[in-house]
Amino acid sequence: MKIKTESSAKKKTELLCGFVLENSIKVLGLPKFDTKTSDSINQSLKDMNGKLGKLTIIPIPGKKQAQRILLAGIGGKENLTQDTIRFVSGKIAQKARELKLKEFSIIAPPTFVIDSIASVSQIIEGAKMSLYKFDKFKTEKADRSPDMTIIVSKSDKISKAIKIAEAVADGAIFTKSIANLPPNECTPTTLANFAKDISKKNKMKCTIISQPELKKKGFGG
Repeated sequence: MKIKTESSAKKKTELLCGFVLENSIKVLGLPKFDTKTSDSINQSLKDMNGKLGKLTIIPIPGKKQAQRILLAGIGGKENLTQDTIRFVSGKIAQKARELKLKEFSIIAPPTFVIDSIASVSQIIEGAKMSLYKFDKFKTEKADRSPDMTIIVSKSDKISKAIKIAEAVADGAIFTKSIANLPPNECTPTTLANFAKDISKKNKMKCTIISQPELKKKGFGG
């Protein structure tokens, strides 16, 4: 999954996703559309009512910038937690892959709902980690993960947050991949080699302790 940012939601995309608070009649940050599309959005808002985790997709006919609009409920503002946007973003990413899209766009919630740095971080972590599948020993591999654009005002702080969030998500995915290995595939030597590779790529010092050294130092190895 490649991740980038755009300042305007009026961009060409296969799926434009916006968050909806519970009992709200607005999609956070969504630009204006023609009357017919707006009527469809308003009806969908009434039907879904912004319930946490509820997703609704609205096809957009004609040659519009967005081929589809996805409304994603995040529940009541008073109930928002650090995991809310992460959880819902994961569901959005899974839906985009289910639809076999090449890319999709998510509008970051405005700051009166959640801080931009926090929302961008949660969107990235939720989307990337939700698409993880352990298929190392499967003939049929998981479908390609779609690329994602986050609609948010650009800044150095946002760029830094994106790098950190990607590192956190990639680290979690890497750890899951190791944990999912069977014992015969994940020996102490294998783990040591993983550590060596990580240290080499990140210019860190890595010391591998042998079994005799472990015993000598009292680690019970």
